[in-house]
Amino acid sequence: MISILAFKWRKEGYRTQFTAEHVNKFFEGVARNTTVPYRPICITDDPTGIDKHIEIIPLWENPCPKYGNEHRPNCFYRLKCFDPDMKDVLGEKFVWMDLDAVFTGNIDHILNDPADFKMWRVDGEYMPCNGSLVLHRTGTREDIWKMFNPGRIHPVTGLKVAGMIGSDQAWMGTQLTDAEKDNTFGQKDGVYSYRCHIKKFNLDLPQDCKVVFFHGILNPWDDEVKRERPWVQFHYK
Repeated sequence: MISILAFKWRKEGYRTQFTAEHVNKFFEGVARNTTVPYRPICITDDPTGIDKHIEIIPLWENPCPKYGNEHRPNCFYRLKCFDPDMKDVLGEKFVWMDLDAVFTGNIDHILNDPADFKMWRVDGEYMPCNGSLVLHRTGTREDIWKMFNPGRIHPVTGLKVAGMIGSDQAWMGTQLTDAEKDNTFGQKDGVYSYRCHIKKFNLDLPQDCKVVFFHGILNPWDDEVKRERPWVQFHYK
């Protein structure tokens, strides 16, 4: 059984503070759009208000709480999922997705994907990967955890020496093999970016869309988004 992971922790200075309601709506969206048996898990520092059927795993220590030359928000917590010892905690295989996902169609093909490690790449963007969607067979890419060196992506000067943006996704981007760069989730799998695809090109909901990620400033619960795209409110119930 695949585990579906959602992360929720308080991020000082971050644009959005995610709540238990966001976790509950996320897993309601998953339930409506898959027939695959799965284990719902929320990794969090505050489980208050999260639905009882969602398994809670306490958030562990951040392996790199300082980001660049300031204590800026980051997602380095998630890298511990690549620790092979996490198999006993997370199971044989997992997929994590950001809480700002809006599920608009069946995602069985994502959960059933046979790859050991696979990330989402935003079509048309220069970054080789995006941390909003990651699939992993636990223990197969332990180097991502064991070799973690934030200085290679964001030294104390704050410069992006590897040409990457983000935190955990920047590190994973530096670790991708050529084969993994070619084998990513994308529009061919019905995975869309609201900012880079829907908003940028003023698209209605694409017919082949299965999930939309709201990485960036806008969120699916924003009044502006709901006014401009009624389908968001329909699917993000």
